[in-house]
This record gives sequence, C-alpha cells and structure tokens, in this order.
Amino acid sequence: MGVGSYLRLKGRSSVFRRKVPQCLRARLARTEICATLGVVGKESAERGARQVAVAVDNFFLRAVRDMSLTASDLSLVVAKAIETWREDHERDESETVLARGRMPATPRDTAKILAETAEMVFRAHAHGVSLHGNDYVADSFAAAELEPPVDPVDLHRVGRGLTLGLSTFYLGAAVELADRHDLGRGILGLPVERWRARHQKLVRQLGLDETPARVRQPVARDASGGPGRPEPALATAEPNRQLPTVAPDEPVFSTVIAESLERRIKTGELAKGALQDAQATIRIWIEVVGDRPLKTYRREDMSRFQEILVQLPKHYWRSEAARKKPILDVIAEAASVDANYVRVQNTTVNKHLCIIAPFFDWAVKHGKMLESAQNFWTGFLLPTGSKVTGLEINEERPGWPDDQIAKLFEHPVYTGRRSEYFYNEPGSVIIRDGLYWTPVVAGLHGMRREEFSQLRVRHVKQIEGIWVFDLHGSDINLKTSWSRRYVPLHRDLFELGFVEDKVVGRQPDEMLFTEFKRSAANAVYGDGIGKRVARMMERAGMQVIRKDGTESDGVYHPFRHRLRTLLVNKNVNEAVIDSITGHSPKRRGGQQARYTDTVHVPVLKQSIDLVYLPYDIQKLNKKWLDCCR
Repeated sequence: MGVGSYLRLKGRSSVFRRKVPQCLRARLARTEICATLGVVGKESAERGARQVAVAVDNFFLRAVRDMSLTASDLSLVVAKAIETWREDHERDESETVLARGRMPATPRDTAKILAETAEMVFRAHAHGVSLHGNDYVADSFAAAELEPPVDPVDLHRVGRGLTLGLSTFYLGAAVELADRHDLGRGILGLPVERWRARHQKLVRQLGLDETPARVRQPVARDASGGPGRPEPALATAEPNRQLPTVAPDEPVFSTVIAESLERRIKTGELAKGALQDAQATIRIWIEVVGDRPLKTYRREDMSRFQEILVQLPKHYWRSEAARKKPILDVIAEAASVDANYVRVQNTTVNKHLCIIAPFFDWAVKHGKMLESAQNFWTGFLLPTGSKVTGLEINEERPGWPDDQIAKLFEHPVYTGRRSEYFYNEPGSVIIRDGLYWTPVVAGLHGMRREEFSQLRVRHVKQIEGIWVFDLHGSDINLKTSWSRRYVPLHRDLFELGFVEDKVVGRQPDEMLFTEFKRSAANAVYGDGIGKRVARMMERAGMQVIRKDGTESDGVYHPFRHRLRTLLVNKNVNEAVIDSITGHSPKRRGGQQARYTDTVHVPVLKQSIDLVYLPYDIQKLNKKWLDCCR
C-alpha cells in the first residue's frame, strides 16, 4: 500500500488514516485511525506516515494474539510513533537551518513578531509580573545617580512600569514598520489600526501623551422620568459637600488598591490572578464615585456603588464595543431597550463588593487611611441563595437530564455543519474544535469551564501509565487550591481519538483548543466558547428546568452537577468524587477529611470510567471518518 493511500491533507494539516482490520474493530471500538501530523512539508509528512503505519501494523499483529490490548494501547502506540517522527523532523529542520543559514524575515513577518512580542510583554504586566528584576531596577537607579526605592514592593512596581514601557516600544515599532511598508491594506492586511489604537492607549497610560484627556460633560436625565442618559460616569463630589483637606501628592484609590492587591498576592492572601480579576470592579468604582484619595470617601459613596451594581445588565462589557462604554451608559442603553431588562444576580453584586470592602480594611490596617469610628464600607452585602430564590443549593443549578444531552449530539457540530463559521446550520463539514470537544470533556470529567479552557498540550500527559489532564501547573489559574489535581481521561476520549487529534504531534506550549483566547473583559479563556456552546444548546432546544419551574442558567456546570450525582448513585466514595471534581474535603468535616491523602490516579480512572453520556460513539466516529474521506 503506497503512502498516498493513508495520508490526507485537510486544510494545511497532514492527517494519517489507516483502516482497522475487521477482526479488531469490535475490541478497538473503531473502524479507522485518524491522527494529525500537523502543518509540515510533503516529504516529511510521508516519512511520518510510514513510521506510524509500521508501528500500527505491528500493533495489529500483536493485538490478534494478545486479547488484553485495547484502544488505549493503540492510542499510546500512535502517540509514540508520531513523537519519534516529530523529534526526527525537528532535528532535520535544525540541521537545514544550520547548513543554509536563516532567511531574513520580511517586513510583514518582523511587524507581526514585534506585535506578538508586545502582546506577550503586556500580558506579563497584566498578570502582575515584572520582566525587570529588582536588582536590575536598583542598578538602573544607581546608573542614573538616583536613590533606588528600599521597599521590594516599590522596586517591583517600578519594574512593572518598565515592562509596560517595553510593550509600548515594541508595539510602536510594529506600527511604524507596518506604516512604512503599507502593510495594513487589503483583505490580508495586518491589523495596524488595532495596534495603533492599543499603542496610543498605552502611551496615554504612561503619561507620554501631552494631549489633555477629553472631559466628558454631564447629560441631564429625561425630564419625564424616563430611562434617559445617566449622570456622568466620572462622578465628582457635590459642591456643598465638605471634604477633608488632602495633600497634592496623596495617592488616589487606583494606586493604593493596585498596591494592596500586589502585596496580598505576594503574601499568598490572594490568588495570582486576583489583580486581573479585580479590574472590572476597580473601573466601575472609579467611573461611579471617582478616583480620589481614600480619606475623601464616605458611606454615601459605597451606597452609590451598590446602587449601580444592582442595575448592571446580566451581560455587560462582554464585547469589545461594550468595553469602550462607561458603565452608566451600558445601564442606560439596556433600560432604553427594555425597562425590565435582566440584571445581574446578587452573587455578582457581592463579588464586586467583596473586592472593595476588604481593600478598605487593608488600607486601615496598613495606615493608608485613618481608622474611623464606623466603617463606611460594611453592611452592603445582599442576601443570596435560598433566602432569595426559595431553592436549596442543589436545586439552584441542577444537572442536565439525559434526554436533553441526547439532543446536543444531534446538533450539526456532531452530524455535519455548513462551515467553520456557520456551525448552527446543517451541512457536510465536521471540525473537531472546542465546540466539538468541550461538551464531551465537561460531561465525562466534570471539569469547570476555566479549567479545561486554559489547558495547553503539555497538560495532557501520562501518570502511572494513565493519560490525565494535569491541573497542577502553576500557570493555570484555578478557583481554589483543591482544584489542583489529576483528572484521568475517560475511555470514550480514546475511542473518539482525542489524544491523536489534540495531543499527538503538537508543540507542548500550544493551547489544547487553539481557538481559546484570553478575554480582555474578565481575563478568562472560556468566555467565547461558552457563548457559542450556549447557542448550540439553544438551537438544539436544550433546557434545564428548576423545581420552581424557572429555567436554570449554565452551559458546562450542569454537566458537573450531573457527574457528581451519577457517581454518588454508583456508591463511589465521596473522597474520590471530591478528587475528581476539585472540591475540598474539608466541607465534610470529621476524620475522613482529616486523614485522607491524595487519591491514587488508577482509582480516579476507575471511577471516571463509570460516567457515561447518552450518545452513540460508533455513530459519532462514523460521521467524522466519512467527513475525512
């Protein structure tokens, strides 16, 4: 059989395909093997296909004699063969570069590299990281004959400023190069205008732009009492209000809260992503009551903040266009469309309040403001849970019923869609992207959306010979410390070819689901995919109805609820369930929580494989293989 008979080109990627012998199809639960080799040259792809074919054929010969070999063993053989070929391929490419020299980059490539570098540096800054160590900052002060800050926190803050400046420099260079060569024109033009807007924003943030900021003028409310436009977002103190005298150089709220979050992250009081998570809250506070010295705030400011929070639309600042609008404008627009618009829940309001109130406690503790007789920031939390809904905790977000999940797997994403973009319309295209895989991953493993959304290829590995999702990485931002765990891959993932499709032959640092991007609105990865899967479910007619007859929210979380309920009904030990779902055993109390160590991966694997989803794996595989032909 020639190479061409089991090598296909899908888009720019080479795909290895090999039929499974008839006598092994029932045991291996597949009729054909499909494994992605990646975007490589024809000769290299042919060499890779030959190596995988030899390994697979040898496995088939052994499987005929050894009845213990399964689909999981086949996946391991394919993964090892592609890994060996990949190492040879990379070594050959390195030797070619050394022998011939590296070709000079085009202006387009250089501009893209500069912009990507700027984005990388900016992300580091946004995560509270300084690319300039404290020693470097101190040496820089000394070289300029200036006295460096003594406090390491101040040195770190200066380093972060330098990091932001570095990002600005790279982005400015990319814009200048793109303008010089007119690289922003045409359909394939670079996003120069987006780079330029971002660069100008950074310049203003660093205070390098001498153009005064536009002052937003107040707009009166509708005299009829209608929803009209609200008062200005950057509110100032009332003229008749007596504010304490403040020094000209006294730090304002935005400066002190950034210092507070950085110090609390450094001491372990807060998670690493707390600074990024707090950005929306900080922005709303500043837009509603102003960015002022701490001693000027009063209880009416906190009341005003809470008043605005309870008016927030359920989905606010989710799009790029919405993020450019002040929050008061967002509220006014929602009210102008529908006076009874859906608002955020009390839990969301409390989430914002629980960022501001502890900050003022910290400010008093560290002498940033005087301790008052009455803490003006306390007592604003709203009631939540059964007090508001009348539902018990387990009734607020019920799990997906089997009949609803079955509807999902009749969706065009699984049966054939029109195109990559038109995923809600039927057609003949099947793409194994995040829309395809994440409902399956969530349903079989009970992982939170942000847990699998952040994963990179290197986070899928073998522990004790068992493939797992590794959530121990320090680069993964998780909900709690108990969320760090190993989650074994369910047997259905092997039968669906998940390892071959998303892991084998890919670079370790690639995103496991390449379409996942960090959201600028709330610094999460799964926001976009969550919306698209929600549209899939809406088209499929999926609903979760609560006990009181209302419709429950949630896309992935009902899978998590269902998994836990299913395992409890299969008499799986609660410690094992907690280890799978990432819940803390402390909530159970007693000696079991005190004396239970880590549950071993083989035990977790055995329990994970008890979970099922109401779909026909053979049918899904057949649809996919028919699409590959």
